[in-house]
Amino acid sequence: MTDSGKSKQSVAILGAGLAGSEAAWQLAQAGHAVTLFEMRPQRMTPAHKTDGCAELVCSNSFKSRSVENAHGLLKAEMALRGSLILEIAERHAVPAGQALAIDRVPFSEEITSRILRAFSRANCRQFRIELGYFSSKARKRITFSWLGTPYFSANSAWSPVALITGCHCS
Repeated sequence: MTDSGKSKQSVAILGAGLAGSEAAWQLAQAGHAVTLFEMRPQRMTPAHKTDGCAELVCSNSFKSRSVENAHGLLKAEMALRGSLILEIAERHAVPAGQALAIDRVPFSEEITSRILRAFSRANCRQFRIELGYFSSKARKRITFSWLGTPYFSANSAWSPVALITGCHCS
């Protein structure tokens, strides 16, 4: 129950990247029943090498730690909220001056271990939503046909959210 007396919601999160893993963790800590759906390892992307949660694929840097810029300020705010991603990133930090750079493999392994101990993670073969730049080609085709336009795309700076009408999970 919440402080207002309302029941906690069951939540499904699609995608175990940085945002999905953090959202799932925060919601679970708040008492919600969480299921985290991930397409890997059933569907891999050209960039991913493992089936781990929060796998960093383009860089090992979370950028600056300095609160004098947006990157550092966001990290300070995340720390105040008890961020799992930031806590584990700090534990796996490697020398990088003012930046928070990490050793990618042990970082992802620890996130995955904590996620699997905290709540269920299911594998999804297909969903009708586009979650980001590294989504599979098949999922992008499904999304394009669902939205009725070949001009829909996503990049690493944003991920659209859509009402899910169905998910075929294994």
